[in-house]
Amino acid sequence: FKKFYTLILIATNIMATSNFHFFKGDFNEFQKIVSLSKGLNVIEFKENWNLSCERFSKRLRNIAILNPEVTFLSVDIEENIDISSHYPISSVPHLKFIVSDGKESFIEVDQAIGRNSNLIQQKIETIQKNYCS
Repeated sequence: FKKFYTLILIATNIMATSNFHFFKGDFNEFQKIVSLSKGLNVIEFKENWNLSCERFSKRLRNIAILNPEVTFLSVDIEENIDISSHYPISSVPHLKFIVSDGKESFIEVDQAIGRNSNLIQQKIETIQKNYCS
């Protein structure tokens, strides 16, 4: 039933999910949120005006529905210059995969550049298995 319900959500393009958040703030706020989000955090760096990024962001929200235990943060690199200056972003969309202990520390374990949804899902599964179990 859960898979069927998830497919209905994706098919009807309902994007409301409690684990996908649009972030706007400074680097200290970002660090705090990621530190307290225990487990895997997928950070999407994008440009809101970029239609390719916006289309991909919708697909990423579908991936979030399939991975409710993962926290997704979407960061516009032009609105959040303080954050994007701490991470070298060569092109968008650019994803960082960060694992947090839920207290104070986190570590970047992988990244992905581009819009390959299958690769992103594969990376999520691998990181969950290797770092979060």
